[in-house]
Amino acid sequence: MKYVSKIAVMLSLGALFASSAAFAAKTEAEAYVEAYKSSPADVPAPLTVVTPRAIVDANEEVRLTFTVNEMGRPTNIAVKSTTNKEIVDSVKDAVARWTFVPAVRDGARVATKVELPVRFMVASN
Repeated sequence: MKYVSKIAVMLSLGALFASSAAFAAKTEAEAYVEAYKSSPADVPAPLTVVTPRAIVDANEEVRLTFTVNEMGRPTNIAVKSTTNKEIVDSVKDAVARWTFVPAVRDGARVATKVELPVRFMVASN
């Protein structure tokens, strides 16, 4: 009986270490989604995000506006501003594949306008 208890404790500790390693290995996208889990209900919260891929030589930003509809999908994606027109399509395509928990007001899901800055940062050596 004591032997079984020790195995259970060791397995529990192994699971704890494995889960803490998995927690530490979150991608930037997962960390971004996690940061919005406690958002107020009247704000759309991202469920899944797709990271845009672009090659940049300097820090760049694309600022988008769009509506998160009642189903949690981005619609009417438009560019408000950009520092590099060459990366706009990549950013728009990625954000079009995001999903959200839609905003809720008075108990009903509502479409909500969103402004999203997408920043590309070049690491300095």
